[in-house]
Amino acid sequence: MRLLDNTTRECLYPAYMGDEHQELEITRQYAETHPELYEQILEKNVNSDKEEQMIKVGLEALEKIKGHTEVRSKIALLTAKYACDIDKPEIYEYCWIAAFQSDKSILNYMRVRFLVQDWSKYEELVLQNCRFVPKTEQTQHCMLLFWN
Repeated sequence: MRLLDNTTRECLYPAYMGDEHQELEITRQYAETHPELYEQILEKNVNSDKEEQMIKVGLEALEKIKGHTEVRSKIALLTAKYACDIDKPEIYEYCWIAAFQSDKSILNYMRVRFLVQDWSKYEELVLQNCRFVPKTEQTQHCMLLFWN
């Protein structure tokens, strides 16, 4: 899934461009078909002082967006960044796990494996998720097995 271009965004947010409250309401309305709208809100506010608000938006998005999608993983990582900025380890660790569950990449695995404060707390959950990496993705599958 790719980010929406400006024309598509203007169709979804016609009169609300710049109104963050309305933009979030429309994002909620279209979250099922356009989950990348959440990602765009989070990216747009990266250099703002809205960490708490963006954490709430990110966690809401993670609850609404189901499945193992790359966009869900990106939302989780953006939310983790906001949580890191204000030192909320329980939130950024949750987001790192969500990123790995959504996109079982080696990078997401390594982030969980080596950056969480207590690996034993997450080890079983991560190992269960490693079992579901398709063997067709042979390199990734072998790397995850190697690290475990």
